[in-house]
Amino acid sequence: LGRNRLIVALGFLAAFLLVLGLVYVFKKEWLQPEVVISLFLIFLSAFLYWQTFDFPQGKLSNTAGPAAMPRLWLWGILLFSLWLIVDKLRSAQAPEKKQNANQKKALLLASLTVVYLLIMQYMGYYVATFLFITAGAYLLSFRKHVVIFLTSAGFSVLSYFVFYKILGVPLPLGWWG
Repeated sequence: LGRNRLIVALGFLAAFLLVLGLVYVFKKEWLQPEVVISLFLIFLSAFLYWQTFDFPQGKLSNTAGPAAMPRLWLWGILLFSLWLIVDKLRSAQAPEKKQNANQKKALLLASLTVVYLLIMQYMGYYVATFLFITAGAYLLSFRKHVVIFLTSAGFSVLSYFVFYKILGVPLPLGWWG
């Protein structure tokens, strides 16, 4: 990170910690794991969105450049994080047994994401993405095999056309390339 980027990153981290501190002081009952993680994702999304302004301009226009897809994903993360916070604060406390099962699935999915990011350089984006979506669906107890396969393959093919063919963004090919 350059000096300016480091300062901005520290600023986002300080803002997150400030909000967390204010929640702790004024509304301790809001300090639930889902709320804290969602707040972190909101600040992380804002920081990563700011990073996309350094991406090069696209071939087609200013709106359909290499930053378009990350920005779309970041908006999704932001909106779903806000939705989770509002939902969690409105709902009553869930039974402990159900909550523990959900926490275990969340940790497994986070671990799967880390493994996905690590193997992407070796297996390539397209193969790793296919395997990640398939494993994630199984982890979340989805068992319609045809739908899982078509979704995983379809997203990999869509990624190829959007990133490589249209936007000209090379993705890691791993041992294929």
